[in-house]
Amino acid sequence: MTTHDLIKRLRNLGPLGKIMEELVIVAADRLEELQRELSESIRERNKTVADLIKQRDDALKNQQPTTVAQQLTTRPEPSRLEISAMLKSGWFANSEAEIKDDQDPKWWIEQADALIAAAKEGK
Repeated sequence: MTTHDLIKRLRNLGPLGKIMEELVIVAADRLEELQRELSESIRERNKTVADLIKQRDDALKNQQPTTVAQQLTTRPEPSRLEISAMLKSGWFANSEAEIKDDQDPKWWIEQADALIAAAKEGK
């Protein structure tokens, strides 16, 4: 039996005597009030959840960090070209490495791609 049905039955009870009728009316009124409060609470909770979902979706869509710590530490992922440049500078910084200045530029991009693939595999 639903709350609505219970309220309806309480209101349609036959003669019970004055005190019982007053108690039944008060009980039905209180049930209606509780039902309204519960419905309002559910509506507010659903609105809050919907707002939180929208905020999350907006943050994900815009790729914006959501906390100060994330804003200070988050950096976009480097491009293939940036990675290959970092690789090349690291290679040249190592004085013991055998360096060929005429190394094929595609080789550095291939190495960057290999690093990106390894990083994705490790996630």
